[in-house]
Amino acid sequence: MKLKLRKAGDEFVVEAEMEGASARQLNRTFLFALRKVGKRTTLRAEWTSDDGTSERFFDYVLKKTIRN
Repeated sequence: MKLKLRKAGDEFVVEAEMEGASARQLNRTFLFALRKVGKRTTLRAEWTSDDGTSERFFDYVLKKTIRN
């Protein structure tokens, strides 16, 4: 896994390359790991697949799918 981490104001920005069955599964796994460290963690995430489809999540909830 490739990972970049930077601080942006009061937030942290994480850029990573991960492989998995679906964006939903990757998002769930990542948020679960973050919440082991801090129970009140929130996650705004955008996952992009090899075919260019992007899926945006807030915590566990899919908010938007963009197909290219």
